[in-house]
Amino acid sequence: MTAWIAVCDTIYSTCQLCVFNNDFMSSRSEMNLRVIHWLMSGSILSFAFLAACVGIQLVLTVLSKNTAIARRIQPWYEATGLLLGFLITHPFLYLYEKVQWAPKSQAFHIISDHTYYRATSWLTMWAWLTMCCTFLLVVGILVFYKMFFAFADYAKLAVFPEGNDLSDSPTQAREVR
Repeated sequence: MTAWIAVCDTIYSTCQLCVFNNDFMSSRSEMNLRVIHWLMSGSILSFAFLAACVGIQLVLTVLSKNTAIARRIQPWYEATGLLLGFLITHPFLYLYEKVQWAPKSQAFHIISDHTYYRATSWLTMWAWLTMCCTFLLVVGILVFYKMFFAFADYAKLAVFPEGNDLSDSPTQAREVR
C-alpha cells in the first residue's frame, strides 16, 4: 500500500515542481498543461482512493474479522484505487475549451462556461473526495467504537503496580494513596 501512495506522491510532487517554475509552465503547450493538470488531479484522487482502501482493510479485518478475503483482494483494490483516480479525472484532458497558464497567479486558467466547469469539476473530483472522506470517517467511528469496548473489557482485567487497577472505584483509589 505504501508503495502505491508513494507513486501518487511522486507524481504530484513532480508536477508541483513544474508548477512552481513559471518560465517552464509559460512555455508549455495547451496539451502539456492539460496533462499536468490531469496528473495532479488524478494523483490527488488516487491518494484518496488508496486511503479508502485502508478503510476497506479495516472493515474486513477489524470489523468483520474476515482476514482471508482481505489478504486475497488486497493486491487488487490497491491497483484499482490507483487506476480509478486517473480514469475518473481523465476528462480534464479534453473537457474544457481551453487551458492556459496564468503566470501572475501561478495557476491553471480554465476557459469554459463557469457553471459547466463547476459541475464537471465536482463530478470528476470533489464528489469522489467527499465520498472517500465520509467513508473513512464512518469506518473510523465504527473501529473506534469496537476498539473502545474491547479496551474497556481488557481494562477491567488489568492490574497496575501498587494495587491500582482501572476497575477500582474512585474511593478505593483514594484509599490506596
